[in-house]
Amino acid sequence: MARSSAEPTDDAQSAGQADAGQPDAGQPDAGQADDDTGTADTVAGLARVADWRAAFALACRRQAAREAGPRTRMAAVRAVHAAAGDPAMIASLDGLAGDAALGPLPLGLRLVAAAAGGPSLDLSRAPARAWEAGIFPWLDACDGDGIGRAMALLRPVVRAETLADELLGLVERMPAAIPGDRFLDQPWRQIQLARSPAAGTDRLLVCFAGARGGIGMPCNVFHRWAAGTGAHVLYLRDPVHQDFRDGVAEAGPDWAALVRHVTRLAESLGVARVACWGNSIGGLAAARLAQALGPSRAVVAAGIATARVPAAGTGRGLPDATAALAGAVRRQAVAAAAPARILWFYARDHGPDAADAMRMADVPGVVRKPLPTARHNVAAQLARSGRLASTLAWVTGSGGDLP
Repeated sequence: MARSSAEPTDDAQSAGQADAGQPDAGQPDAGQADDDTGTADTVAGLARVADWRAAFALACRRQAAREAGPRTRMAAVRAVHAAAGDPAMIASLDGLAGDAALGPLPLGLRLVAAAAGGPSLDLSRAPARAWEAGIFPWLDACDGDGIGRAMALLRPVVRAETLADELLGLVERMPAAIPGDRFLDQPWRQIQLARSPAAGTDRLLVCFAGARGGIGMPCNVFHRWAAGTGAHVLYLRDPVHQDFRDGVAEAGPDWAALVRHVTRLAESLGVARVACWGNSIGGLAAARLAQALGPSRAVVAAGIATARVPAAGTGRGLPDATAALAGAVRRQAVAAAAPARILWFYARDHGPDAADAMRMADVPGVVRKPLPTARHNVAAQLARSGRLASTLAWVTGSGGDLP
């Protein structure tokens, strides 16, 4: 069986983090709740003594209460992978699947077990919606192949025009892993460097994650396309503000510290070209960094350039600071002798996204790229239409004309 997606090692690259010798190497996220580390350790400890029911009940209970962090989810998935063929482990998940307090989460872990080579399962035992809701919380703890196998098993019940349908379409088109590439996302980390196995690469791609921590898809899925460029890839998350207005806490206290971090890293890697990719709320940060680095290239995928009212029923909106960042990008571009070249992809039929793209249309260097969709996630649309690889090739300078 292939190495579990949820089995991080101490190797710096396979853990997806900057080497200790790199400048400002990221440390474990200080903002991650201490009780998540403690819960993850407890889940792992219970699994080691084969107390499966207690281990999975704890992980699912914390997740159902939205108290579980990525360490806890990874500990649960790692336990499932390590014992996928153990009848006692499978029986514990089957038993927990009937616990209403845990919802569909045990079903999701049961699907992970089947994808890891465990016993097959009967999808008719629960509605499609339950399987979909059950699997999504665990997917960031799986590598690209693990996600692909899980979604392939779920294909018979996936409903059209859902997030599960979108992800299934992505993994069905996902490239094979690049030989020698050992990146494995650790979702609690703010800074992760995936070194290219290609000898002598002189390119670095800096990716700013969206609010959910992905690049329009789980980082382990996006990386299959990104690694194909031959560039080193730096993944960034901002769990504090999400829009990177103050950079990344692991790099320093403000935006200038992040610019210094990337500059020093590029110098230490010996790269001649630094490109940027920003997803959703991370889009402006990509444009901003590209401007700060001088003549550079960036892709903004469904960038958000204005404050937005809370989505219905969520009580959450975007702050006025987002609009201020858009103004900063505009001023940088106007003042630059050679502004960055920025492709701004947006959903043509998504009103707020189209309006934001229009507001940035007169920024020097920005080229708007409408896509025929009403869905905010245009990175997924690029992948499903076969344009993600060519767009990444353009932005990193590894080949291809303007997509």
